[in-house]
Amino acid sequence: MPFVAPIVVGGMVACRIWRWFTIRLEIRNQKPVRGALQWYSVMYIMLAALVAEALRTMHSVLAETDWLDMSATRIVVMNRDNYDNISTNMTLWDEEANLSGYDPLVWFSLSMPIWVLGTLVVSVGHTYFHQVEVEKTTGKDLLSDNIDRDKAITVIILPLLYGLMSFKAVIHVWQAVVNYKLGLTWLHTWEDRKAFYFEMYESCFMVGDLYEAVAVYIFADVMLNVIRIQAMKKTRRPLEESKKESSSKEFHIVMEEAVQQQEQLALSLHSTTVIGIRYFCIACLCQAAYCLTTTGFRYMNNPLPIPEETNTQVTAMLYGAGLLASCAAIENVVVVEHSFGHSLLTTMSPTQKFWSAKVLVSLSFLQKSLLSLPPFNAWSVTKQNLLFSSLVCFECFWISLFHCLAWNHREPWYDDMKTEEMDERIRKGDSSTSMQTSKSDSEAQKPLLSH
Repeated sequence: MPFVAPIVVGGMVACRIWRWFTIRLEIRNQKPVRGALQWYSVMYIMLAALVAEALRTMHSVLAETDWLDMSATRIVVMNRDNYDNISTNMTLWDEEANLSGYDPLVWFSLSMPIWVLGTLVVSVGHTYFHQVEVEKTTGKDLLSDNIDRDKAITVIILPLLYGLMSFKAVIHVWQAVVNYKLGLTWLHTWEDRKAFYFEMYESCFMVGDLYEAVAVYIFADVMLNVIRIQAMKKTRRPLEESKKESSSKEFHIVMEEAVQQQEQLALSLHSTTVIGIRYFCIACLCQAAYCLTTTGFRYMNNPLPIPEETNTQVTAMLYGAGLLASCAAIENVVVVEHSFGHSLLTTMSPTQKFWSAKVLVSLSFLQKSLLSLPPFNAWSVTKQNLLFSSLVCFECFWISLFHCLAWNHREPWYDDMKTEEMDERIRKGDSSTSMQTSKSDSEAQKPLLSH
């Protein structure tokens, strides 16, 4: 059974590097990279393979228990005591992990393959429709000319990745329930196994939170880019009209300076807004890196010599830093969206897109709060974790459907942004060309002046 969380993080990094390479390859050659070789295709292949591996692990864990029949499960747990040299306190197991009387919870958790496979189908289909639109609008498959669609695909993948990690978290709870063997020599009791499985459980959600932080950053980047382009469009319109009405060079120079200052203000707004989101991403990265490092060494049967008290303090510190950075990131995005949502962002439905990227964290917080209320607060930690992870995996399917609405592939702002960005490149190219021409003219005049 592989430790999936670090594999997913490595795959995320590898896909971003591949994206950078393919975009620059398209720009240099002006030839398309085939859809099957695009970064998101590689990402989907990896996630689909991990879903298949998770299903195989599910079968391996539950088949011998007759799919969580508690009578069979209890016998399996007791036999572990004999075959794996693991001491099991059956009284404690009954209190903590026996799911007798919780049949709806068991059945609900067993339905998770349906929801994670459904999320895979929806996400792949949604991405395919975006790819079709790229080919329609450009006449060729150049994703480098459709960066906003490329960024949208990054967010579209979020429910699938988070759903996969939630499904793996469900499996880790099942492994704790059935006392599934790991072959680690430093585990001596069922309580030790359960504690380690719950560490792996937490690492799954940390990886999901890391990708969600990236998705929020991508959304903010798209939103601020739309604000900048729309603001410059509204500013340049009167400038072009004034050029037709007035031939004064001084007036044109003043207007050009005003436009440049407007662009600098838009760029400053972009930089200021993403600072908080960038720190949120860094906090999530540090939290995930620490958890994956400590858990990974334990998984490799070589635990790091970190005292439990120190580990608890570091974990709490990183969690607090992530919480503060998350609040700052959300506030930054909300303030900008409220300020420009009814003027410069009307074409892109920013509220829907914001919630599509942030709803998972909100639902997780709400569900954790509900678990502290009756009757759930009387449940054991094992039962609470099984319910929480199953709910998140279930919700990811519906969030993937919501993404089809929030990031609709037929929204006109994608093509509008592409056109405006191309016009902006042409204007900058013309301005740089005129500056070079002026510079060459002045240099050509120097010999004449010397004579």
